[in-house]
Amino acid sequence: MADDYQRFSEFLRYDPSTGFLFWIKSPSHNVKAGDMANSVDVKGYGRVMLKKKAYKAHRVAWLLYYGDWPSGMLDHSNGNSLDNRIENLREVDWNQNACNRGKILGKTSVYKGVCKSGKNWLSLICKDGDQRKIGKFTCDKEAALAYNMWAEKLFGPYARFNLVF
Repeated sequence: MADDYQRFSEFLRYDPSTGFLFWIKSPSHNVKAGDMANSVDVKGYGRVMLKKKAYKAHRVAWLLYYGDWPSGMLDHSNGNSLDNRIENLREVDWNQNACNRGKILGKTSVYKGVCKSGKNWLSLICKDGDQRKIGKFTCDKEAALAYNMWAEKLFGPYARFNLVF
């Protein structure tokens, strides 16, 4: 692990206040020292290429800040996968990471945990793989607020809330 820190810190500098990685020395002929090292992968996460291998930028940031790789998963607490400021990164387990996921695209509502059910709006929440029905509502905003209340109860600081107002 110390070898990884040495290898990365030889090439990269991390700014914890911005979350950006910069080249200290050029890894190739088309990159200059001082250039930003971050790019974006196809899933919308920051990445860094070093010696022909791709690394997640948030994991490299953690390594350079703490001197060791994270022991498990890392979560972007504000939900922005490109915001690699150290204050936005936290170690989580799979369940905690799942709590902070955004709305699934392609559903009938703009809100997380809300879908159309006939003339009503249904509010659902999932915890530890079990889906729970919160209730039926006449308005999608009411269903979203109900989801928010349950998310706070079940997930605490890992909850991702619907922005209703």
